[in-house]
Amino acid sequence: MFNNKYLRYLIIFIVCEMNSLGLFYINAINAQQKFLLTEDEMPGFALRSQSNSIWTIGEGKHHDVILQWWQKIGTSNEFNIYYCEFDNEVEAILGTSYAATRSNSIAFTWGYLTGSIRGDGSWVSDGALYFVRGNVGIKIFSPFFVDDDLLVLDGLANEILDKIEMNLSQDILELEELVKQKQIPASDYQTVTEPVINSTLMSNYSLLSTWDSKWLVDSVSLTMGIRKEWKNAAGAVVSFDICKYENEEQARNAIAMRSKHIPTTRSMELDNLDSLQSIVQTFKDKNNRKTSYFMLGFKDNITVHYYHFNPDTIDWDDFYGIAEGLSEQIVNF
Repeated sequence: MFNNKYLRYLIIFIVCEMNSLGLFYINAINAQQKFLLTEDEMPGFALRSQSNSIWTIGEGKHHDVILQWWQKIGTSNEFNIYYCEFDNEVEAILGTSYAATRSNSIAFTWGYLTGSIRGDGSWVSDGALYFVRGNVGIKIFSPFFVDDDLLVLDGLANEILDKIEMNLSQDILELEELVKQKQIPASDYQTVTEPVINSTLMSNYSLLSTWDSKWLVDSVSLTMGIRKEWKNAAGAVVSFDICKYENEEQARNAIAMRSKHIPTTRSMELDNLDSLQSIVQTFKDKNNRKTSYFMLGFKDNITVHYYHFNPDTIDWDDFYGIAEGLSEQIVNF
């Protein structure tokens, strides 16, 4: 039996701990409030609930997130949005990619609902997507997904991206401006990609977007590349993300880091495409109807991430032809 004095101290301790926990969650919500969508910004939707949740962001590592449950008015359509604010951009890329690719029972792959990559990286599965922008990771999930929800999910993602962009901290913006000083020159990017873009294989594509991409050099630092996307009338998307480093060691490290947060079979040396040709031939032999695929490659101090999306199925001859043309340009650069 506890005597009354110890029982009183135990009750006080429990109450204090509960208050601390509650204060922690309140602070977590307040810290991320600037990124959360509001009902004023969501005409046609009702916010049914807002609560705390947790992401797994590494082996034995978890991060507090905020979960909003939205319902489209007049329907039973539900959309869950998870917001996760990290201390910095490196943690955001590592944590969000881990949550997307290693903590779910379903497989999330590099890409997006409509093919065009979102923010600093995006991962997609049926009725769900993750993306990261700055130091913020997002997951949007439709529990009862139907094809008509695709446009709704895309609209929600764009709405959130706009809000994140408007509310990124000054520290994040200053860091991006700093790393941009070492970004691959636009003239170098153009020299490498222009012959491929002007080739017969891409004659029906037009420029869709340009982005300052982020490449992790190690678990604490990043550098900046250039990612451009081209799209054709059938909805196919081709993306070239290219980054240049001070030396080959950094390039190899960057490829290794990106391979961790973008699941792939292997990275390739761009002057030896035999392995890629073998993979493509295997897909062709199996009549594989993948809608997206990508290649990670490096040569000396340059890395490239080539991504190809087609809403129906990839033309594997086109995929390899574009990869081969891009590789030749980088090898001979």
